[in-house]
Amino acid sequence: AKRTAKNLFWSITLLNGRVAVYGARRFLDWSVPPHQQNFHLQGTSRVGGSFATDGVTPPARGVTIKLFAHRYGLQPSETLDTLICNDRHLAQRKPPVLYAHGGAWIAASSACLLHSVAPVARAGLDVFSMDYPLAPAARFPEPVVSVLRALAWIRSEGREEVLLMGDSAGGNLVSLAAALVANRPLLEEFAREASVREEVCALRFPKILAVSSIYGVMDQVSWRRDLDTISAAENKIMHFCIDFALRLYRCPNGRFQNKLTISDVLDDVKVLPPFQLICGNKDVLVWTNRQLRLELEKRNMIVEYFEYDERHCFFGLPPAWLSKEGKAESRAALNELLRFFLTHSDSSVAEFKD
Repeated sequence: AKRTAKNLFWSITLLNGRVAVYGARRFLDWSVPPHQQNFHLQGTSRVGGSFATDGVTPPARGVTIKLFAHRYGLQPSETLDTLICNDRHLAQRKPPVLYAHGGAWIAASSACLLHSVAPVARAGLDVFSMDYPLAPAARFPEPVVSVLRALAWIRSEGREEVLLMGDSAGGNLVSLAAALVANRPLLEEFAREASVREEVCALRFPKILAVSSIYGVMDQVSWRRDLDTISAAENKIMHFCIDFALRLYRCPNGRFQNKLTISDVLDDVKVLPPFQLICGNKDVLVWTNRQLRLELEKRNMIVEYFEYDERHCFFGLPPAWLSKEGKAESRAALNELLRFFLTHSDSSVAEFKD
């Protein structure tokens, strides 16, 4: 009876949730791109404020930002926004960053987070910020395939090296994609079971020099534990939100056995680029990041780990929405990310572990 009640609860919740998700997405797709381009990035937004995470105003200063600049695939949502550093001497010979936005695989867009990655471009690392198909219309493994297509597009443009960055669901996607690209047998297994073998196995990828994941979903289990840094009610809310998103994202047909996180494939991973994991200790996803850190260290992989006294989204939210302490933590995380990327920007010093 308890299982029946639970199944009924989730059936009703997912049905109503789909309606809410589609409504929210339509509103964001209609409102965010023009607001970002005309107001927020220009520092005149009453909603997002006038400063970027690095304290620069307007947020787009020193960066040329173009929305929907390129199409990397045939899906309507497979587009790239570009954030190009205006100081071409600073950006000279540095690899670009491919950034995948968060949003629980079901919401948000590249445009929603452009203010948070503008400082990366300002530091001399051109950014390709990708949109990708969202669940429940596009379930696993479709968004992962989109990341692979975006990587191949970057290679086709003459860029032979790349840095990967993602937050939340985006951190999940770039981490799994990095594992696939670095391990050809695993990539071939994925392509075969995802029914995209011919396409994916023919793709040519740039060398992934490093991966930075910010509060990414790194496994499907450990986040269910409670944190003592937040209330019982907040724990339950976060558990519900992640469970809801995963139920909409998982493939009902079980493609690739729904191995949708990097932790699910670690036993088949022999090589990985250097990883950086950033998370807040008031975010239940910190459990998944702590666990991945331990697993990578156990396998002698290169991994940096940073934990801040913050909740989920502290890096991606506009600084105007954060407390004084939150602004400081967000800037500290940005500084660590930039240091990590700049350290690994030279392929002659980038080190892989196997």
